[in-house]
Amino acid sequence: MIPDWNFSSHGTSSVELMASIVADSEMKKLVEAAVFETGTWLEEADYAGQDPYQIAAKANATAQFAPLRPLLDLIKPVVKWLHPHLPSAIFRNMPAVVIPQALAYALSAEALAPESADRVRRIERIVQLLEVNKSPYTKAPAWGLPFTWRDGKVYPPHWPVAFSSAVVGNALIDARELLPVGLIEQWVRGLTDFLVDECGVLKTSSGLCFRFVKDSDSPIINGNALVAAFLARAGALLKDNNATTLAREAMAFVVNTQNSDGSWFYTAPHQGNPADRIIDNRHSLYILDGLALFSKADPRSGLPIGTALAGGWDYYAHELLTDGVTKWSPTTTYPIDGHDMAQAIITTSLLGKSCERDELMRVVLEKFYAGHGKFNFKLLESGDVNEAVFIRWTQAPFYKALRMYLHDGV
Repeated sequence: MIPDWNFSSHGTSSVELMASIVADSEMKKLVEAAVFETGTWLEEADYAGQDPYQIAAKANATAQFAPLRPLLDLIKPVVKWLHPHLPSAIFRNMPAVVIPQALAYALSAEALAPESADRVRRIERIVQLLEVNKSPYTKAPAWGLPFTWRDGKVYPPHWPVAFSSAVVGNALIDARELLPVGLIEQWVRGLTDFLVDECGVLKTSSGLCFRFVKDSDSPIINGNALVAAFLARAGALLKDNNATTLAREAMAFVVNTQNSDGSWFYTAPHQGNPADRIIDNRHSLYILDGLALFSKADPRSGLPIGTALAGGWDYYAHELLTDGVTKWSPTTTYPIDGHDMAQAIITTSLLGKSCERDELMRVVLEKFYAGHGKFNFKLLESGDVNEAVFIRWTQAPFYKALRMYLHDGV
């Protein structure tokens, strides 16, 4: 059913109009309109779009030539800093790509949508795209990124990534009642096999951590949290005791690596390498999501999940959230990132933090939603807005966030 309110018919830049409606407590109507337009945009785009890391991918493709790698290491931070300031036209000229992580967000969103022919058709298409975008480098089902990327080593397109695969796996379980039983059995069990047998684990002083990719020696905490959540849910769904046991061991690592103030660094120390002490918004939220999903799937794990969640949320709410917007870091607010805002709504919905969720949604509707199903990339301290539209960074995450908001966090 088409909602009563339609942004597009009122123009795409009427921030004042939207703000007045939000002030009149009609936010739900606005969200219904935005979710309708965003779902339509995604389907018409066939779930493909640009990604901010496509610029880096061009440079990464040259990194196979060893003499160029030191130069690329020098310019990588500069390119990352430039992302918010690059004109959106630069990204629009890049080829549209299908990214499994974005498909997963869309699948989770459709699982929360009202029953309709649109939902059936969209889920069928998302599953088709997941099938054709599986990694060709694994025996079991797994997913990665559709472009070359680099983290020390250079990885080709569709190299299997534990993080991406766990996001897809969690989405499959979200939508389990709407998918064929055989598909769920094959993909969820197969993905479990990939994570355990092909990707593998690191045995650290803090416990067991799943590798980000199969040859990585860096214990990335946020990725491991989502893998542990998936394994806990897969173990419960498939009655797989081994998956449940491994999930508990991996989540124990997450609990053990939490800092005394409730935060988590990006990585834990391992084999003489120090921790990457970066604390940022989105990756902190991934950890909170992982803890919450794990707790629901395995409430008798014996791990102090509630304590970790309470401490993590307290840190996040005080250090990474301010006046209804996500902060870039504990010490920096800008740029305000669209992906961070979407993920914050997802997490606050999951945790039942309705006051914070509503504040975030109000800012999204006033500052990020541009109408016609499109969301802005970043808000800058100067007041400028980067209006680039990205399939993985804004479109699909916001679609899931809107659906979760309407579903009241269930």
